[in-house]
Amino acid sequence: MIEPFMQALSELVVWLALTSLKALPLIAAIIALRKFLAHNLSTTARYCLWMATLFCLITPLGWQVDWRIARPVEVNAHQAPSATKDAVKSTTAHRPTPVASQLPPAENLATEPPQADVISQYGLPAISLLWLAAVICLGTVVLSNLKDYYIFKRRAGPPGARLLQLLAAGKARLKLDCEVRIRRSADINTPVMVGWLSPALLVPYHIEEQLSDKELNFILLHELAHIKRRDILFNWMVTAVQVLHWFNPLVWLASRLMRADMEAACDALVLRHLPDSDRRRYGNTLIRLSDFLPPTPSAAPVMGILETHSELVERLKMIGKFKHLNLKTAILAGIILSAAGVLSVIQPANGASEKVQSAVNATDASELITLGQLVNSMGMRFGDKILIGADHTQAAIAVNQDFGTITYSDFLSLLKINGYTSYKDNDSIQVIPLEDIRSAPIPVMQEGVTYPDDQFVTALLKMEKACALKRLPIIRPMVAPYNVAAADGGSNALLVTDTYSNVLRLKDLIRQIDAQYDEKEPCRLERPRTARKKTQGS
Repeated sequence: MIEPFMQALSELVVWLALTSLKALPLIAAIIALRKFLAHNLSTTARYCLWMATLFCLITPLGWQVDWRIARPVEVNAHQAPSATKDAVKSTTAHRPTPVASQLPPAENLATEPPQADVISQYGLPAISLLWLAAVICLGTVVLSNLKDYYIFKRRAGPPGARLLQLLAAGKARLKLDCEVRIRRSADINTPVMVGWLSPALLVPYHIEEQLSDKELNFILLHELAHIKRRDILFNWMVTAVQVLHWFNPLVWLASRLMRADMEAACDALVLRHLPDSDRRRYGNTLIRLSDFLPPTPSAAPVMGILETHSELVERLKMIGKFKHLNLKTAILAGIILSAAGVLSVIQPANGASEKVQSAVNATDASELITLGQLVNSMGMRFGDKILIGADHTQAAIAVNQDFGTITYSDFLSLLKINGYTSYKDNDSIQVIPLEDIRSAPIPVMQEGVTYPDDQFVTALLKMEKACALKRLPIIRPMVAPYNVAAADGGSNALLVTDTYSNVLRLKDLIRQIDAQYDEKEPCRLERPRTARKKTQGS
């Protein structure tokens, strides 16, 4: 139960990290466009650019591009030698040739996992749990703030006739036909729009006494413009991106700029429905609100009319320079938005989430390299000397894994599926054909020690009740022809040299065979009788 959850969580974190990394150039490009094309891009176009960024950060849709580092060895498959088993010739008298490579210290092969395994087993799960803990904390803060606003909404009182009349006039001007409730609250100091499917506008009790009808009309138009533009949903998406990508500071900067451009685009929509003479008064209303009303908390996904002071200054500049969209600006915005849209749907190929297989199927191999090249490539990941017979360095090896993900266990699997294996010999690791297993000093399996599944070991499998000599014919077909399966009558045990995984299988089978006997089986083997030839005259 826990293992599938951790695997799914790790894959999600890896995808988020790659997606966050992929979005960095897009965010930087949009920030640059905001600065250098500020006079050519409308506020609506700037706002739409951020939609591409949001799509890039939260959706898994789109075509995949491999972002992984290229493999250290590139071999043309048409020029690689044949990978058939016939090309692998057995020899026990080959001359070892040292190849500069590095594997884990030989004495630690059985007891210590490789460095890559340590990272995958401990590092990524720990990082994933840290990410999850931060998401839970940030999500709790957001939901707690949102809960407060919904409590304010339930405690709010009914509006006066003045507010209802201004709200109806604002809806008619913006041609907004959805239902919008307005409530007066003593718990807030600034107008706030709460809810998406059933939006409600909360206004402070004292705001009617401090603002004129014209100024109240501007505020209501601004909040209604948020509803018309579906900004509440956009604000929820921005909040979700901040929570999921909390580890990326550029995403937090982008989120602040997204909200600023959203407010500016909302101002632009209001200005398009106001006469030119009211622009200055609209800007003055924002200034007046900032004098006695605090900004809306950014940690809550609700809509308010005020943001930070610096953003308010930018909005006032936009209001002073506001002009209607022309053809040139529309074409430029269309080109930029199209490019941003294309970039947003490119997804990184998540090679890190591909499970490392214990054995590699040669028929599905995506690349053929030589055995010498494989050993040299492993030198970038591990740490000991490998010896290969001179007549085997050019043997073809089928590989369908990224070299950056191959562990020592995978290395053994690659060797085995291609007709080779390796073992410790003094201070080096020797690679030999599987046919030479019988004459190689394969290590004896130690109790309590775990080995890689495809590492060859020699084990003495003792039988308590069943006769080992009689059971040998049953066990021998379960061992490959080039491996060892023999019986010792004195100790009533089977001597097996095979991969660690198969030895464990045979060990379990022997335990089940023993359980079938209530007492010790006689172990005397009867010789077959031969009939005597009758002599003539007998």
